[in-house]
Amino acid sequence: MVEDNLEKDRKHLLSFELKNFGPVSEGKIEVKPLTILIGPNNSGKSYTAMLIRAIFETLSQLSFPFFPDEDIIYRDSCISLRDKIEQLSDNETLNVPETVIKELIEGILREIYEERLKNEIIRLYSCEINNLKKINGRQLELIIDFNFTSISLVIDKGNVKIVNYNVPIFLIEIKNDATIPRNIYNFIEKIICINRKFIESPGDIEVVLRAINGMVKMTIMSKLPQCHYLPASRSGILNGYKVLVADVLKKMPYIGIKEINMPSFSGVVADFLSAIVNLPEKQGDFYELARFFERRMLNGEINIDTSKRGRGEIKYKFGNKEIPLHRSSSTVSELAPFFLYLKYIIKPGDVFIIEEPEAHLHPENQRILAHLLVKLIRKGVYVILTTHSDYLLSQFNNFIVMNKIEPEKRKSKYKYDEEDYLKRDDVCAYVFNYDKKSNGYKISDIEINEEDGISQDEFIRVLETLHKESVKLNRDINN
Repeated sequence: MVEDNLEKDRKHLLSFELKNFGPVSEGKIEVKPLTILIGPNNSGKSYTAMLIRAIFETLSQLSFPFFPDEDIIYRDSCISLRDKIEQLSDNETLNVPETVIKELIEGILREIYEERLKNEIIRLYSCEINNLKKINGRQLELIIDFNFTSISLVIDKGNVKIVNYNVPIFLIEIKNDATIPRNIYNFIEKIICINRKFIESPGDIEVVLRAINGMVKMTIMSKLPQCHYLPASRSGILNGYKVLVADVLKKMPYIGIKEINMPSFSGVVADFLSAIVNLPEKQGDFYELARFFERRMLNGEINIDTSKRGRGEIKYKFGNKEIPLHRSSSTVSELAPFFLYLKYIIKPGDVFIIEEPEAHLHPENQRILAHLLVKLIRKGVYVILTTHSDYLLSQFNNFIVMNKIEPEKRKSKYKYDEEDYLKRDDVCAYVFNYDKKSNGYKISDIEINEEDGISQDEFIRVLETLHKESVKLNRDINN
């Protein structure tokens, strides 16, 4: 069972606000262990899920230490430190001016958000960034909050610009004292201490400033978990990936010789194909858990040739037979990439975004899938779903209510394990509703309580419409 202090740390991973983004006019989303996006087709759920992926991909891939453009360390205020650092006497402390620290922070933020995030958004959506703006022509706005930092961005005329930021300013001390470690972080007192004697070429201001730069970065930008994305229509993508790979290989000899027409894919599809083609040979943390649930849901298992990942054929093993994926049922081909990700890729602490996990699944399998996702959440995975399934929501609601049942009773009466539950604070859900005034979809959070779980008003509204239509039809027939 996840310890209470870990539970507390996992409550709020990241949140962001967006305006005029594709179909979305405005909304705010907070990422929790289970984050659910619901709403009608073409309302912006996938757009938003891909934006979450872009943010995580930008921040989680940063190297440590990270240095922005070299020009930043040669600003006048930074260069003025040269003599002061070199003239430090024994046991003397030099406080780096706040203006220098702010310049370093601003340089880091520009590199991360104005360059890296921009490029990642273009890659994932496979289009110019201006094409993502809402049709009304207003500038796209984005506010990202995490790790006690807040960054406000506008996206207009093809560029991402920081308009405001709130980042904790830490005191940086440089000490000429060999008795202290290489560097000391005191986050409570907001102090970063650097020992001048342990820095290579201590007389070189560039080395000192680069050390400060890296430490500021590590202070304001804690590394986020890796994020993985399962796009919609993944079964069709997976069935066709071998043909795509073969076509690309045939054209490779002509690269640089003549113009080559290559198929265009969104970044999430390209990443998905790359992940499947380059699956690790080593079994992952959830390999046995995945095998247990694929037997329950598929009455068999998904296999792939571990010695020839790029060329190996994915097959469905049923009894003593192995069936190629393209001849398997829609349920098997839809779940195959999901189970491959669980077997080889997903780790505790990762973020796992799944578009429409209920696709091609019988309601009973949707219940089992919800059970598996709860187990992943309890083991530290952050799960983000776009869904149209009231079955999934109903089963998640049962697991929220299950939190009020004694652990032993979960096992004896309900046949679940002790850790099969969701806390109310583990879950957040959002609905995308059309707003006539803004001519776009607004994102609103859905009420969640421990008695009923996630409100299903969105689905109830459709059911009521169906019921009213049935009543009218019966009246007309009887009359």
